[in-house]
Amino acid sequence: MITNVRSMSASDPTAINTAADATELGSRVISLLDSGDASGAISLADAASGVEVLVTQLRAFACTEGGRQNRDREMTARGRDLWEALAGHTRDGGYNLANAEQALFELAVGELGYGGAFETEHEHLERARRGYEAVAADEAVSADLKLQALTNLGNSYDLMGRDLDGLVAWEGALALDPGFAMACGNVGVALAGVAPFAREHAPTVMNEAALALDAALAKPDEILKQGGPQALEHFNRTRAPLPAPTDSETPVVGFADPHLEWCREHELFLHVSHRCLRDDVNKLDPLFFRGLNAGIDDAEQQRVKNLVDAFNSIKQAYVSARYITWLAVDDGAPRRDELDAVRKRIVFLDTLEYARFGVRTGIAVHAFAAATNVLDQVAGFVHLYFGTGRVRDVYFRTLARKRGKTTIDPQLADKLQQQSFNRGLLALCDLAADLDQETPLAQLLERRHTATHRFLVVHEMLFEEEAGEWLERVEWHTLREQSIAQLQIARAALVYLARLIDINEAQVAQGETTPRMPLFLHQASEDLAEIE
Repeated sequence: MITNVRSMSASDPTAINTAADATELGSRVISLLDSGDASGAISLADAASGVEVLVTQLRAFACTEGGRQNRDREMTARGRDLWEALAGHTRDGGYNLANAEQALFELAVGELGYGGAFETEHEHLERARRGYEAVAADEAVSADLKLQALTNLGNSYDLMGRDLDGLVAWEGALALDPGFAMACGNVGVALAGVAPFAREHAPTVMNEAALALDAALAKPDEILKQGGPQALEHFNRTRAPLPAPTDSETPVVGFADPHLEWCREHELFLHVSHRCLRDDVNKLDPLFFRGLNAGIDDAEQQRVKNLVDAFNSIKQAYVSARYITWLAVDDGAPRRDELDAVRKRIVFLDTLEYARFGVRTGIAVHAFAAATNVLDQVAGFVHLYFGTGRVRDVYFRTLARKRGKTTIDPQLADKLQQQSFNRGLLALCDLAADLDQETPLAQLLERRHTATHRFLVVHEMLFEEEAGEWLERVEWHTLREQSIAQLQIARAALVYLARLIDINEAQVAQGETTPRMPLFLHQASEDLAEIE
């Protein structure tokens, strides 16, 4: 953050005329912060004078970290504003600005709780994520800063319960440096948290978690430097109950079946980790909640059946969308010749703009829309499960609140309070909030609307994607990539939904005073699940 050059202006201990002066004064500020004297650190930075950029950088750092330490949102916001003023003047200004935005959201959570912070301060979290992503994508940024940005990006998702999104970011950091301690530790914690949803594969996922945590804990000094004593304590606490791991990670083995291999390659199975999936594994989509509590009357029993069938319907929609996406977009799909033969018997007109029309392209458009529709079904399940009474205007975009409203539906807001906090619901609300920002998910949902309500024209080659009132043009390779991305988002949403149900059912079991009994669910027979 401060250039590492040693020197000091002898005439004035608070003058910053060189990078060396900044280093010396910065060290004093850090010492005060480490000793818990945030106010002293801020006062020292405010007393500095000299080169404007260096002075502003010091003040921005002191205000951001000091404000975070004192839980002073106003001071942290001052730090954020100073980092914003430095945009373009420092190599790591974008990273520090993202950290300040993240700090503002975390302070809001401390004051308002997750529900309140989500309703009024979520924009800080969005800005932080976009900032970290920009740093990670900037070729001019150092590898070390990319590592930190990707790790903090993962942390921003994990804060809101989005383990799978966090894993993507942390694994991106590990792709740059496989031994980066904070990313290793965070991966281990996340895998330990999601392992119960792997059902019979849970021991393998736990083994992955133990290996990742052991790799991190082998570098305690690095953890202390990057995350502080709290991070080290958290990693140790998560590692303690895990069994001793096997010597190495399970080797990744591909599938002979091209569809299954495509699903494994793009991590599209309803499973929390794809490393243990191979040809000799019987169940590749084991995800489900572990049980439901029901009263003894007929209405309660029927409610349970309705919930099971609704979740089955979502899984069915997802795996069907996944299959037809593969059928349309993968070059190894077996029915390309058949689809091509059908296409040749259909008459299309040619506008000489490399537009492509046919059964395969049409299937791809339908598959893209179908993958996106899964998210709306997830939103519908949430409202069915919690009995909110809202049956209209229930889409993923409006999962947490009605269109045009800023407050969360009361029944859902209650599940974000400390006494009944539901991490799975928080993850879904945060994912749905991506639709209110300029995010990839928002772009995908808008394109889905075009595909189902207007006209999406696919081109083999397109010099510029166009979007008009009625007609939108997209390149074939873009549609392929976006279809896979949409399936990955839907997969994560289903994992978060299963967690939501498990958390709430555990709370119901603890707090219910009327007679209820846990109903453990059984797998349908492969021969009876789809009777022909």
